[in-house]
Amino acid sequence: ELLARLEQQNSQLPPQDSTQFLLARLERQNDMLDNDPKSVCIESNVLKANMDVVQSLINDIKTPEADKIDWDFWTALIQDYTAVATKLPHLLAAKLQQGLPSKLRGLVWQSMSQASSTYLETMYSQLLSESSPYDKIIERDLARTFPGVELFKEENGHGQTMLWNVLRAYSLYDPLMSETQAFCVFVRLMETYDMRTMFTLNMEGLQQRLYQFSGLLSQILPKLHSHFHLHGIQSAMYASQWFLSLFAYTYPLPLVFRIYDVVFAEGAPETIMRVAIALLKKNEEKLLSFGEFEDLLDFLTSRLYETYNNEPTGLIKDAMELSSVITKGKLDELSDSYVHDMEDQKKRAEELVAVRFNGRFDRSKKDKKKDDSKKREKRSGDNRWSLNPSLPNSRHSVATMQNLTRSNSSSMLHQQIEDLVTAYSHLQKEHAEITEQLVGIKMEKIDLVNEVDAL
Repeated sequence: ELLARLEQQNSQLPPQDSTQFLLARLERQNDMLDNDPKSVCIESNVLKANMDVVQSLINDIKTPEADKIDWDFWTALIQDYTAVATKLPHLLAAKLQQGLPSKLRGLVWQSMSQASSTYLETMYSQLLSESSPYDKIIERDLARTFPGVELFKEENGHGQTMLWNVLRAYSLYDPLMSETQAFCVFVRLMETYDMRTMFTLNMEGLQQRLYQFSGLLSQILPKLHSHFHLHGIQSAMYASQWFLSLFAYTYPLPLVFRIYDVVFAEGAPETIMRVAIALLKKNEEKLLSFGEFEDLLDFLTSRLYETYNNEPTGLIKDAMELSSVITKGKLDELSDSYVHDMEDQKKRAEELVAVRFNGRFDRSKKDKKKDDSKKREKRSGDNRWSLNPSLPNSRHSVATMQNLTRSNSSSMLHQQIEDLVTAYSHLQKEHAEITEQLVGIKMEKIDLVNEVDAL
């Protein structure tokens, strides 16, 4: 009866373009979890019981927020997210654009990500008793994580202890890379939301996302894309942190929470792309006015959100309106193009290695043939000289000179190719190092500003 009433509300809403991501994400997640032995989930009545407790507490406190919460909708979602997303996609998309009720956010995220896993909760308890090879790295980063948030300010306090436990447990769960519920959600986020490959050794996932982002930027904001190219601004310099932290590195938490609301429903890469393009589109005129590399990079990494006056709803609305332009089909097309380009690059690299190898092999064969030819010619010349010492060996001399000329020309050409390849390789390496240094300096500057603000 409740679902039927909500379906009526859903039918009265105009179609939402973002539902393409919502339904695609749900289908992919269900397929992955069906084939995952670790996905055994707790009965939905556990989350429903927690929901009842939260509702009772909020109603008892009588907060202004309580009257604005659509309890019927959120109760239905927490009880059966798959049914709600399938039957009420337009209503769900509209609710996401408005923002999740802050008091229910934790329960809704668990339901959306299907993170209530008995397997993961049991594993978490076991992992807490083990030591991690990444303990020192995690400990070093704890104090720098959300220094402005009250929960994490106190050194070795309750917040830092909980974060320490979650990160240590995950580092053991995936060696290549309450607390229990946070751990389960984190695992789902990494495994079923296409986040894990962005943190593996070669960061293949990050490279693919940056390729897709650059493609979208060139198609949707061509003037801005050309302006960045003119001033040496590459996507990796400012967008990497968006993909790696889901905007949490430099943006305020109220906005980050709203972004995560959409991420859990519609997917991480799909959401980040739309938010990123929305930010650039909103600031296009301002960005085009900058003529210096440093000014552009500074604005891109720290000031894009200023135009929204710290109002998350405006940015979320702009991002979701891009769903008709940044479609799933477009992202899939760019993904295929990335794979094709990587294969072409690999093929060209293999061909170049083959040319260099064959060049050396051909030269060695030619040198051997030339030596043999010289020996034969010398013997022949000696014989002819002994028979007729007055006869000039002109043919022999001309042939020898031609062979030497061709050999020298070929050797010089191969050497020039090798020199060019070596120089190009050095330039690429130097460019990557300079880019990494610039981004590192920028990140250190942001860290210092955050530390000063915290004081």
